[in-house]
Amino acid sequence: LDIFDYERPVGIQIFGGDEEAMAMSSKIVSAVNPDLIDINFGCPVKKVVNGFAGSALMRDEPLVQKILEAVVQAVGVGPDAIPVTLKIRTGWDREHKNAIDIARLAEKAGISMLTVHGRTRADLYHGEAEYETITAVKSNVSIPVVANGDINTPEKAAFVLKETGADAIMIGRAAQ
Repeated sequence: LDIFDYERPVGIQIFGGDEEAMAMSSKIVSAVNPDLIDINFGCPVKKVVNGFAGSALMRDEPLVQKILEAVVQAVGVGPDAIPVTLKIRTGWDREHKNAIDIARLAEKAGISMLTVHGRTRADLYHGEAEYETITAVKSNVSIPVVANGDINTPEKAAFVLKETGADAIMIGRAAQ
């Protein structure tokens, strides 16, 4: 199987905390012409966060802006450019929720779509997803917003779409 010869949609996810490395990564993966490149600022895993990547970046909005702009510019802009998407959490912890600010930075940088996991990094995967924060993000940006978190039945999916006004849902751990 040649991974560069495919006939189905392919998205490639990248993560990191250095704008130059992220731009280079996006250039490298754009060579296989994926349907989208997704930046992961949502991963709460300790080894990722300790490397100042994933959800750790939610604590540094100026760096977030630099990374987003660098990646979007690296793959180009315009109708033929590879869309760049972003996944975030609602914030670092309950006292530091900045998903709306990050969403606005993403939209300004040229991010095509935003996925919001309805928990902070400190929440990991515990407690209930915060759909009110996803609703607030959706009402503050014009790019498509995908809701994620605790979606484990068709009924819950319909509820989350209606409750948040999100354009789509993402099913994570519940798919297992």
